[in-house]
Amino acid sequence: MILTESIDVRWSDVSQVDAELLLFKHVIRSGKGYNRIHLISGSDFPLKSQDELHKMFYNDDREYLSFGKDVHLMYKRLKYYHFFVRCRRKWRIAELLRRILLVPQVLFVNRLRKFNLKFAYGQNWCSLTLPAVREIIGKMVELRPKLKYTTSADEVYKQMIIGSNDKFKIYNKPVSYACFSHGCASPKTLTMADYDNIMSSGCLFARKFDVNMDENVINKLISTFI
Repeated sequence: MILTESIDVRWSDVSQVDAELLLFKHVIRSGKGYNRIHLISGSDFPLKSQDELHKMFYNDDREYLSFGKDVHLMYKRLKYYHFFVRCRRKWRIAELLRRILLVPQVLFVNRLRKFNLKFAYGQNWCSLTLPAVREIIGKMVELRPKLKYTTSADEVYKQMIIGSNDKFKIYNKPVSYACFSHGCASPKTLTMADYDNIMSSGCLFARKFDVNMDENVINKLISTFI
């Protein structure tokens, strides 16, 4: 599938949500009756062969979507207004101002009252059925305007929409293996040292890889799964 539209995506900004929605809409507009839609990053690698994936998902109507447990720690993503999010990684002053402007909101602001869906969060990468994708697109007509001035909404909106509808069967496990052992907000680049953890993760994909950092782990995964 070739996309003719592009979006200027910034980390933790609502533009990440817009990019995902654009992809979902292209799936629907294609007119093809896909049984399953995988949302992964450009630096993901499959941990199963195509035959294994097809066999695995044959007659499997569950939504592979992870849900976190510490929801109270994540309320602030939607509860308060987050300004300067698009610039927070480019300019330190922008992140400082964002944090400062959160302080006076603690006692007086609760944007969650405007949401009609149960709050939830998890990994943004997922594997969904076509009905789930249609549900997301339909609900986002109302939800998208409320996500303005939020942060990391890409890890919230799918969980809230799918998790609030009992008709969907959920398989609560991360689709893509990632390692955050280095304590950063973004996952570390995987190397041969991570190979055993990758293979024992039970995930469908793993991220992220860089051929310039460690080509050996990529070649070993290719020989295993391709």
